[in-house]
Amino acid sequence: MSNTESSHNTSLPPKALPEEFVFEDEHPMLTIPFGAIIDDRRLEGSCISLTKAEVTGLLPKSLNGNEELVTLRFDFDGFSINLFAEARIELSEESDNPKVKLSFTNPTGEHLPPMRYILNSFIAGDMVNMGALLGFTGPTKAKPPAPNAKTSVARRAANGVRGAFFAAMGAGLVFLAASMFIERVAYKYEESPVVFTRAGDIMRATASGQISYINFDAAEGEVAYSISSNSGDLLSTKMPCDCEVLPYSGLFTGGTVLAGDALLKVAEPNAPLVSETKLSSEGAARLIDGDTAEIELADGTVLPAHVQIVETGAQVDLRGYSKVKLTLADAASRSIEPGTIGRLRLRDAAISNIQQAFVKIGNFFPGFAS
Repeated sequence: MSNTESSHNTSLPPKALPEEFVFEDEHPMLTIPFGAIIDDRRLEGSCISLTKAEVTGLLPKSLNGNEELVTLRFDFDGFSINLFAEARIELSEESDNPKVKLSFTNPTGEHLPPMRYILNSFIAGDMVNMGALLGFTGPTKAKPPAPNAKTSVARRAANGVRGAFFAAMGAGLVFLAASMFIERVAYKYEESPVVFTRAGDIMRATASGQISYINFDAAEGEVAYSISSNSGDLLSTKMPCDCEVLPYSGLFTGGTVLAGDALLKVAEPNAPLVSETKLSSEGAARLIDGDTAEIELADGTVLPAHVQIVETGAQVDLRGYSKVKLTLADAASRSIEPGTIGRLRLRDAAISNIQQAFVKIGNFFPGFAS
């Protein structure tokens, strides 16, 4: 019994596990090309895992055992990936040994997901060692849908509606841009407004004085107005015809006038509509070059007009504007009433020539004109 106990007591104790045994082999070290930057010094990587790394280079002895911010650099063809991790530095005791061990103090930090992807891709063979670079051998485009996959009717209808919407929006934008371009290039608008009245004769004051009598309904041969002149004479003017009377503003009994002031305009009932406005020197030059004069009314109606310059030379004002007389065609004048306002625009001659060309083509090809 004693021998048995003696033999049992003298047996060897079990061998203790090496220190940090679990961490040594839990994550394999991979020989993958990378670099490390520590304290502004570049080191060449030897192998790396998710918890440790080994690099080669020279570092000051003062960094031994310190925790430092390490930049891990993975170079690919055309780009690089930099990961930042905190690691404890372990220098070799031998002064001529350039190997440095790095133990990541926070292996689950923000650098973990991209590093794990790079290491797993290297293990799977999607990334290969190309000298000092990493090369990618995985797929370069998304997988096509399965040939038997069918799009639902509702999805196809939604795609069709979406496509039609964007097509209509694009066409609308193109039309808007084209309209704005034509509006700016093809037309030039004059500043002064246009007010239409009947064409007729102007009755003016024969002397300076005061209006003593006015009869807008006077028939032919009856007195239309009388003026008490400054000399004491009473001057009466008879109505020359049974016409429409258009008085000028400021005409009333008791009002004062100067010799030559316009008082009344008399017009035949069927007289064409005319207007006087101001034309710039640039507009006059465009008319000489062949541009077409048109009147654009407030409702958008466009009517052709004939322009007659009634002031030239010294009568032109300082800004270069001259008075012009606008006359509409008989058919156009019958479509509007006296007092209608609009504005004068000049259409570019090139646009007129293009429109005339389309009209001629349409005469030969009626379907094209439509």
